[in-house]
Amino acid sequence: MKRTLVLLVLALSFQLIYAQPGRNRKPIKWLSLSVRTHAGNSFLVNSNTIKDPNVVYAITSPSWGATSRLGVTVGDHVGVFAVGGIAGFGQNYTIYTDNRATTYSKNIDMQSVDYGGILRVNDDYGFFLETGLLFSKIRKVSEANTLAASSPVSETDFTDKFKNIHVAGGFPLFRSERIEINTGISVKYALSDIMKTSNYILSDGLYYPLYLNNYGTTKPLSVQLMLEFNYYFGFWGDASCGRGKLVLFQ
Repeated sequence: MKRTLVLLVLALSFQLIYAQPGRNRKPIKWLSLSVRTHAGNSFLVNSNTIKDPNVVYAITSPSWGATSRLGVTVGDHVGVFAVGGIAGFGQNYTIYTDNRATTYSKNIDMQSVDYGGILRVNDDYGFFLETGLLFSKIRKVSEANTLAASSPVSETDFTDKFKNIHVAGGFPLFRSERIEINTGISVKYALSDIMKTSNYILSDGLYYPLYLNNYGTTKPLSVQLMLEFNYYFGFWGDASCGRGKLVLFQ
């Protein structure tokens, strides 16, 4: 009986020693590179425009994006990543003017360069949640109206750079030791007005806002489905001497 108890204690001790980092050992840092594509809906959220009965938002305004991500996952569950990519978003409207005697459609499309950082956590099964801060620079703006506009919006009407909060969650479609294919939903929302102070998103010489003295703030919101390919290309681990060692997979 005593012998069995001693063997059990030795077995448990052996498991604890090798299952957790020791005094001189630190969690392994996994290095990964990812690419992600995403597509979904876009909204240019402006409370004054939403409340205007002469402006109707199209629910199906499209958004899209492509990003790459480089980062490190400490242990198996927490990762920090640098992100960069491009995004497209905008809004389609139906607008009534001249006491609703005239109707026209307006499509505003924008493209931006995005970059920032993301914190990501996942469980043992690959389900993940992530959040981060992204910076956007608008590179291209186009406006299409069914009636000729005298002053459509352009790149000069927008701020040079604005911040977004990014939140996403998902699960794996495929997992191996080095490769993951994940899917999920991502949300990106601007934290500040993307228009310069003296400009209004709908100013075009045709439509006159209901709130003449207050244009409100315009903040893009994107809700998208995403597909992600993630490749672990190496790790930073502990050598037998207790110092870190970089290992790149062949």
